[in-house]
Amino acid sequence: FRSIFFPVPEACELGNQIIVAQSDGVVRQKQPLPSRFEPEKQSVSESVSLPAQPVSQQKTNKRQRGDVGVTDQMIEDYVRTVIRENIAAALKMEETFIQDDRSFSEYGLDSILSVNVIKLINKQCNITLQTTVLFDYNNVNQLVRHITQAYKPALISLLKKNLPPVEDQKDAWEEVNHTGYATEQNLTHDGGIQRRQKDQGKDAIQVERSAERVYEKETVQIKTFMQQDSIAIIGMSGRFGKANSIHELWKYLANGTELVEEVTRWDLSGKNISCKYGSLLEHIDQFDPLFFNISGLEATYMDPQQRIFLEEAWKALEDAGYAGSGMDGRLCGVYVGWGGSDYESLFGDQVPPQAFWGNAGSVIPARIAYYLNLQGPAVAVDTACSSSLVAIHLACQSLWSNETEMALAGGVCIQTTPKFYENAGRAGMLSPTGHCYTFDDRADGFVPGEGVGVVVLKRLRDAIADGDHIYGIIRGSGINQDGTTNGITAPSAISQERLERHVYDTFGIHPEQIQMVEAHGTGTKLGDPIEYGALTRAFRHYTDKKGYCAIGSIKTNIGHAAAAAGVAGLIKILLAMKHRQIPP
Repeated sequence: FRSIFFPVPEACELGNQIIVAQSDGVVRQKQPLPSRFEPEKQSVSESVSLPAQPVSQQKTNKRQRGDVGVTDQMIEDYVRTVIRENIAAALKMEETFIQDDRSFSEYGLDSILSVNVIKLINKQCNITLQTTVLFDYNNVNQLVRHITQAYKPALISLLKKNLPPVEDQKDAWEEVNHTGYATEQNLTHDGGIQRRQKDQGKDAIQVERSAERVYEKETVQIKTFMQQDSIAIIGMSGRFGKANSIHELWKYLANGTELVEEVTRWDLSGKNISCKYGSLLEHIDQFDPLFFNISGLEATYMDPQQRIFLEEAWKALEDAGYAGSGMDGRLCGVYVGWGGSDYESLFGDQVPPQAFWGNAGSVIPARIAYYLNLQGPAVAVDTACSSSLVAIHLACQSLWSNETEMALAGGVCIQTTPKFYENAGRAGMLSPTGHCYTFDDRADGFVPGEGVGVVVLKRLRDAIADGDHIYGIIRGSGINQDGTTNGITAPSAISQERLERHVYDTFGIHPEQIQMVEAHGTGTKLGDPIEYGALTRAFRHYTDKKGYCAIGSIKTNIGHAAAAAGVAGLIKILLAMKHRQIPP
């Protein structure tokens, strides 16, 4: 059940109570085992099955415990049974109903259960799996291959200790089939592992795509246009939480100030919302439509995300020295990350046609392009939390390919209803304590934030030739997807590491020269360790040096600004370089 609450807590004193709960719709019932399976399931902690071998190789003399060789098949059988039994126990289901090629998430194995399962597997196999491993190896087959390859010596040592003396095994060798080999059915010692599906996987070709294997096989193809020039950041502007400009933002960052406070935009007291804190923008209802030649009627029905991004895009161009008629007709692209809108839900039935395009995400970049007559692409990007960074990546691509001569890129996230709080709260993502504890043992989820950020980009050689002020340069960028993980929202350390190393190699970046990493760092028990582990392994491929690179996340200050989170981190880095200070 979820969303459990007690509407009349005072009734407890009377010996009665009313409990209201929402069912998840899953009904677990104990079912009889299919007849083809052994009715008695035996514990993996007692002993292991013996290897099949020719009768001619059997020794008649008595040997001590552990003298029998441990085969790869024995290791695989043991690990597979440990995994299956612990998952079945955690989910309170029969082991025989677990299919080895189905994702753990399909069985309802959530992050809390995953941590407990990994602890038990570590104990029974005498290994040290990270609690995040189920995100990278998300079914039984993948996890078995990973464990048997990464921890083979430890497993051999463990199994040798558990092998019974050979004289106790002689009954297992008495019956042989016509080929001269002991049958698999007779190779199970009392208390050992029953191989219930002996033909499973024999005809399947199974390939594990680990980060190391895939990376070593890939040929890094460096595009000529990427080698030619870096991308200069020549202007920027933004608003995040209570910071109405990037200059105010730096004051808060330099002092280590948290801009999270109790939400007052809506009354959340009567709602079943776990987190009532946020870092929300101020004055989202204020806008000067006449400055942009927009009527008051149209402005009223414009999503605040359109209004405020339009303002900050203009300010970023002002900061770069290019606002006004000088942009008329230029090949300037506009790339904006956004994550949907709920503003239209506040309207009644009778709305003017302006409400149609006033709430379209595609119009967010089109507004500034229309107002300034920009001739480059105008693209809205929705890739969830990475939206603004993907928008910046696409802007860099357009500059490298000479599709544009300049680009505006960034992201925006503004909430006009509490829907995000309700949806994220039901998903268990929000912090009930109201803090983003990034890379911290106190981590219990993230706090929603709002923001808008825009940067102005040019090719470095053009920026130098034009005498532009340069805040910093983008040496390289890259994007990828996690692929199949333990759930659609779960990250992959393998994919993250692969992408990081690809960018380092493609653009000639040595991690030993990196002084600061601005991480995603949402403040979750599983997501943060995955990100930290991927970075560590990526760095270790190039250097063994320690204690030279700071890591942090602006979410500890402004919460999680969703589609604007990435550009917020970029602006933080640029401000840190400008002031020559790594903020606390």
